[in-house]
Amino acid sequence: MYHLLALIPLYYLTRRLFPLQRSLATVTCILHAFSPAGAFLLAGNTESLFNFLSFCGMALFHSGQRLLPALIWSVAGTVRSNAVLWAGFFGWDALREILLWSDYNGGLLNMVRKIAYLGVCGVISLGGFAWWQYSAWEQYCNCSTPQEWCSSRLPLIYSHVQAKYWYSPSCPPPGEFAFMSTHLSSGIGMSVSCDTGQHLNSPTS
Repeated sequence: MYHLLALIPLYYLTRRLFPLQRSLATVTCILHAFSPAGAFLLAGNTESLFNFLSFCGMALFHSGQRLLPALIWSVAGTVRSNAVLWAGFFGWDALREILLWSDYNGGLLNMVRKIAYLGVCGVISLGGFAWWQYSAWEQYCNCSTPQEWCSSRLPLIYSHVQAKYWYSPSCPPPGEFAFMSTHLSSGIGMSVSCDTGQHLNSPTS
């Protein structure tokens, strides 16, 4: 069900990014719905829910929202660890503010406040991932018989689970195509965010 629901925010996201190419949103949704991972995404797993939450956050982000996408991506982080990548949207936004500082009319203090606000939003978006990691640490590491991954240089439960139960030397993980589909869409959004930033922030947008 979430695979089909994800088409709604994906459609509005594409329309927002490419307002002069109306048919592109329809084509994008069709390609996503009938992608090679379509059957996998229709199954009862977390990938389709993750896509839905990710696209919702991206659509809101490119509509000028910041806090709400951060909260949605934080929830997405409780579904899949890939959501940590969406903090890059706020990092890119902050970098754009710095690069365009010479054209900024709000003053240095206002720019610093906005960058700080984007930093807070980025931290919030990482909250779901951090919550799962903290829960796993409390359960498996903060005890009398800690697991072996607790002593790793970067003690992440996700890395341990993927290395031990997920990846196989003979075949790729079944979620690979869905992973590529989601990140391709997000990559498009991030690549054009700088070009569309002024349009989105203008009074007529």
